[in-house]
Amino acid sequence: MTEILNQVKNDYDVSFDLRAREQVRRADFIGRDLVIVLGGDGTLTSISHNIDAETPVIGVNSHPIDDDPNGSFGFYMDSNIDTFSADIVTALSGKAIINQIPRLQAIIDTTSGNRFTTDPAMNDLLIANTH
Repeated sequence: MTEILNQVKNDYDVSFDLRAREQVRRADFIGRDLVIVLGGDGTLTSISHNIDAETPVIGVNSHPIDDDPNGSFGFYMDSNIDTFSADIVTALSGKAIINQIPRLQAIIDTTSGNRFTTDPAMNDLLIANTH
């Protein structure tokens, strides 16, 4: 994956930063033209709340169920390790098909009069007492 990104960097004059899921912060995605998520649906859904709705995302399934019964279905992942090289070129050429995925967001009014807005979520939203 890094080799492909380095080749794309040289061919298309782009730059990139690599982050582990555990190190991702919302600030990492500000002003990005494209976000590439390597993993499975869980990886994508866990960091999706950090990504603005206007920023396109390529999901790359790193462990497809086709290759291993313990792998990921990758429902949200439109690319995989085998197709990523061609998929990133398609995206950078402006020829990629962009699917809009709606996200959930809640506005919570508390009994004390405070209002909270949740981060956008892809497939579920948990509201729980913190006590």
